[in-house]
Amino acid sequence: MTFQYTHNLVSDLPTPRKQVLLLTCMDLRLLDNTVAFMNEYNLANRYDQLAFAGASLGVMHCSSPPYEEGSKGRRSSWKDVFFHHLDVAINDLQRNIKDIFIMEHRDCGAYEQFHPTHNFAYGDDQAEQALEEMHHREQAFAFADEIAEFGQRQLREAEKALKKGKDHHDPWEAERRVRAWRGLRSHCFLMDLRGEVKHLCR
Repeated sequence: MTFQYTHNLVSDLPTPRKQVLLLTCMDLRLLDNTVAFMNEYNLANRYDQLAFAGASLGVMHCSSPPYEEGSKGRRSSWKDVFFHHLDVAINDLQRNIKDIFIMEHRDCGAYEQFHPTHNFAYGDDQAEQALEEMHHREQAFAFADEIAEFGQRQLREAEKALKKGKDHHDPWEAERRVRAWRGLRSHCFLMDLRGEVKHLCR
């Protein structure tokens, strides 16, 4: 028996023309639903995916201890890891990423554990669901702002390098980096446990 996953397309979201970087939670319950959502936007094989517990919440607030047990080395911020991946994807792997999708989801265990002001389970009544959505909005929008700032810094550095002629041995690469970082956009979403997706707009 084959299961068909369907979604209502988000009407106010134009289909991305280029590649996408997708940030999701690591929750295994919504893997197939997430793939189906991306496929409906003709993004099959056109996106890279990073999964962190809590999606934007995890990236904004969590870090990992040093790999070596007992080591006193610096903890690794998940935010640093995310931006390093984005940098590598665009600068080194030359992914043509123009849109970043931040996919939050309801009943997220990471929000129950790590949210700075609400680290326990949300209820099922309307007020609790509204509070849950508000928290996802806050975290997703805050991280989208950081992505915008990071993209602008990368663009300024690329433009500065081009003007100074640092990449004079490869002017095409310098120009490519300027074009690559121009026009980076983030879109925030909230998926429920049935796989239905809401576009979170400011």
